[in-house]
Amino acid sequence: MDNNAALSEFFNGELDYSANNKIYAQEIIKKIQFEGQIFEDVFFTFQAFLLAKKSVIIQSQMYNYITRDNSVSVSKLSQKYLETVFVTKRIVAISSEKAPYHLEGAKALDFVMNISLLNLILLSGKQSYKKEYEMVVNTLKNYSGFLTSTNAVRIKHKGAYYLFNSSPKAYAVVLKMYCLIFSSHVGRRV
Repeated sequence: MDNNAALSEFFNGELDYSANNKIYAQEIIKKIQFEGQIFEDVFFTFQAFLLAKKSVIIQSQMYNYITRDNSVSVSKLSQKYLETVFVTKRIVAISSEKAPYHLEGAKALDFVMNISLLNLILLSGKQSYKKEYEMVVNTLKNYSGFLTSTNAVRIKHKGAYYLFNSSPKAYAVVLKMYCLIFSSHVGRRV
């Protein structure tokens, strides 16, 4: 597939965001690098698909991924986890400039990462993350018009936003109940 098709599949969640299950051409690797402590592979993969003229997908399982209890992907909320929304914000900015066709997908990714961070903040106790909470809430508010015009955001994420927007307290209660009932991934991180 060409880079437009690969980026579409990346933003649609059809291609794994991880950098560890891909093989890259040397000329691409020389132009990009890993940046940050968390979510760095998402940014790296995005840049690789943006630069690649062609991508080949093999639908065979050839890699075994083990998640440790102390891995960053399942660790408790910390300042470094806040990098996720800075990464997705950069992806939106780069998409706007270099791949406007994919701007909707980039915005959807940024929106979902902000909802995810909101969930972690609420479950961890927003009093410890007041500044971050305000930043995420303001970012989400900026997406209200976008949500009415896009199909790139799943209904569950739109519903989460609308519930939060109408009643942050009710949203926090529903989130905690959801984590208890379904033993969710996010609930295990706090």
